[in-house]
Amino acid sequence: MNPQGYNTQYMNPSPPRRSVAVPIVLGILGLLLVAAVVGGIFAFKAGKTMTTAAGSVATAFIDDLEAHNWTAARGLVAPQELPQISVKDIKDLQQYVDNHYGKLDSMGTPGWFVNNNNGVTSVQLQYPATFAKGKATVQVVLTDTPAGYRVVGWHIN
Repeated sequence: MNPQGYNTQYMNPSPPRRSVAVPIVLGILGLLLVAAVVGGIFAFKAGKTMTTAAGSVATAFIDDLEAHNWTAARGLVAPQELPQISVKDIKDLQQYVDNHYGKLDSMGTPGWFVNNNNGVTSVQLQYPATFAKGKATVQVVLTDTPAGYRVVGWHIN
């Protein structure tokens, strides 16, 4: 006690001790952030490679449709889809598109989505497109086969 009768033991407490846990947790979070960024870069590069390969097949498929080269377009369809689609089916579908949307004038750079399910990789490409009668989105879905990427779906919205 001091001369005034106060207990000074609690008036000047010692400085709080710093916990060692905070720097360790911050260090671990920093390492996780670096790993996520590096992993994201590798995933983006892998996705870009896949979409480039799939994009060349998608472009060839659309070019064949526009040129009314039905047999060549069917040749780019995935083997598992071939029993369900004939050359006549492709021709009828493209004629519907020509009647409804008009001739394809241009397509922009596609947005893309890559999915890997049970070891099967599929790529979904969405192209902004301008047709004679307006704008729409052309979507081509491809799957990786032993022969390379092949078309499993084609939609216009």
